Amino acid sequence: MGLIYAKASHADDWLVLKVSTALVHDDNIFRLPAGNTSALIGRPNAREQVFVVTTDAELKFSHSLQALDIELQQSSARHANFGYLDNTTHSYSATWRWAYSPRIHGTLSSNRKETTDAFTGEQDFTELNQQTTSTTRLTGIYEVDGNWRVTGGAARVSERSLQEKPGQVDSTATLGQVGLGYVFASGNTASYLIREASGKYQGKVLPSPELLDDRFKQQDHELRVSWSIDGKTTAQLMAMYVQRRHPNYPQRDYRGMNGAANLNIQLSGKTAMNLGVSRELSSYQTANSNFSQVDRLALGGVWSISPKMQARARYELGHWNYKGTPTASTTPSVARKDITHETAVSLEWQPYTFVAFTLALQKSMRKTNLPDLDYDSEMVNLSAQFIY
Repeated sequence: MGLIYAKASHADDWLVLKVSTALVHDDNIFRLPAGNTSALIGRPNAREQVFVVTTDAELKFSHSLQALDIELQQSSARHANFGYLDNTTHSYSATWRWAYSPRIHGTLSSNRKETTDAFTGEQDFTELNQQTTSTTRLTGIYEVDGNWRVTGGAARVSERSLQEKPGQVDSTATLGQVGLGYVFASGNTASYLIREASGKYQGKVLPSPELLDDRFKQQDHELRVSWSIDGKTTAQLMAMYVQRRHPNYPQRDYRGMNGAANLNIQLSGKTAMNLGVSRELSSYQTANSNFSQVDRLALGGVWSISPKMQARARYELGHWNYKGTPTASTTPSVARKDITHETAVSLEWQPYTFVAFTLALQKSMRKTNLPDLDYDSEMVNLSAQFIY
């Protein structure tokens, strides 16, 4: 990697500048069902070409036990057919990896990320769909001895969208957590933590005919294990019990298990594969549901063709179930169920340390039991990144 070193008094300080350009062809940018789309978007199809330019500056500074990382990013997207979707986003992150002593350390971070959400066929097609997520987080670790760890932390998370997405709403939450971890002599780790969150939904007024509360509380119990099975295989396991409560409309409460299991296998010096399964519960409040349950199966692989070229492939199958009965009249027959398929392949070439090229192909598909929500989409992405 080519570096431009900042003018500072420590040899480990540096500044890295990156400029990336990408040309993206998307044959269904709004994720619409097959058929004539003129009535929805005023064009016979939803094909689009997007030109994206991203600039990124990373500053790293370290002194003694302290380290500071700062990243600034700007991304501009210009559309050939739907010019009202043109946008420029600004993001930043700053992380102080602090240490009082080698056994007492942690992080203090602040970040703000602006993203343009992908359309899912359900939003208003005449407006830009952009989201801003801001997070401030403090974590601490006390290494009791060579094996045991005591952890703690607090955070504040805010999510804002220009366009309200179906089933979701802007929110602000304050979180606190404590935990205990153990590091085995083999390097394997296990940890448990309990997390409490208190949040507010923005723009909600009580009483609500739709039974939409203006606040919530959530408690999570999380267990994680990282296991090196042998020199070529590692596994990461996570199980978390989630309980979300709404003080004014308990009909919206839900509870259940989140989980994930990932297996990483180094097949040879040039090839590796990853297999993962997961379940995720998250709030999704509509007239017929309180939350979504997403079960995923993913398979991926990477092949190092040469020291300068890599090929990657990934497939993901998702089963989406929208659950909960906010009103007594809700019947199971109207509960929404989706099946999604995501397939991606890419070729990466880095002829020199200061430049890299990527060609990526992606196909997305959704089938659902509700009308007019199925879609097929194919994307081609050609990008180049320059590092200074």
